[in-house]
Amino acid sequence: MPRVLQRIADFCAHYSPEEDGAQLAEVCKIQFLHPQPTFRIYAAIRDDVVVGHALVSVSEWLGSRWVTIHQYETDETLPVDVVRTHRDEIESWARSVGATEVRAIVASEGRVRAFGRFYGLKPWRMLLRRELGVA
Repeated sequence: MPRVLQRIADFCAHYSPEEDGAQLAEVCKIQFLHPQPTFRIYAAIRDDVVVGHALVSVSEWLGSRWVTIHQYETDETLPVDVVRTHRDEIESWARSVGATEVRAIVASEGRVRAFGRFYGLKPWRMLLRRELGVA
């Protein structure tokens, strides 16, 4: 588990420096022990080495429930059947928590294409942001 938590923190540093990776890793530890966690961590392990991970949360708004893939990264190309099995596991968990859809937050067009190809996800809306400066 420590290696996966380090990957999660490293992902924040690389792709989302505005997020505190160490704090997210601590939240992951707490959620791991929770009887009804609001997110799951998936790890790809080859020869006792973590070669990939995903961080997926469940959200609810006005009676709709969905899961969001926040982090997804592999160090090597995984076989398509492994990726599809992983997709099926995420979808199974999503259904078990009452979610009706899967969403993903991605930072590049390449990831949009990959999630479309392997997960069947399609672009939907756009997230815009602006940091609020300190006065």
